[in-house]
Amino acid sequence: MRFLYLSVSMMVFLLDRWTKTLVIEKMSIGESVPIIRNFIHLTHSQNPGIAFGLFGLNPSPIQNWILIVLSLVAIGVVATLAWRYPSKAAGLQTAFALILGGAAGNLWDRIFAGHVTDFIDVFIHDHHWPVFNIADSAITLGVMGLAVGLFLSDRPDARERSSGLGKEVRHS
Repeated sequence: MRFLYLSVSMMVFLLDRWTKTLVIEKMSIGESVPIIRNFIHLTHSQNPGIAFGLFGLNPSPIQNWILIVLSLVAIGVVATLAWRYPSKAAGLQTAFALILGGAAGNLWDRIFAGHVTDFIDVFIHDHHWPVFNIADSAITLGVMGLAVGLFLSDRPDARERSSGLGKEVRHS
């Protein structure tokens, strides 16, 4: 069963690498191509900081190494949690897999390019979301799935189902 979740992580990683490679090869930095005009554009951007461009204004090699180490620690923590949860907890395992695949995709960029390539540009009129990528999307979906899954697992009926401690029938 864990192979299935590893496959999800690998698919996220490969899709992220493939899309970033296409953007790097086909678009110059700053170039923007409308997909749905005034809503979604492909915009080639490089993010030396963290999510949403934070800490990206004055990047340094030390900052990149710190982000690499933090990414490795985060991957280790998520992988450990995934291993400790039962593989039959499909929702949580899928969330962990999305996070791991996305984190690995962005880590690859940091190690081999010193920045993360972003290209999905979403906005409505003057309301502009920071440019992001497939890895960021997977991480976001994974964190949302994890939050929902953990919230639901705190409910007594969910704990009983997941632990196999449901109502027992006793025969006298």
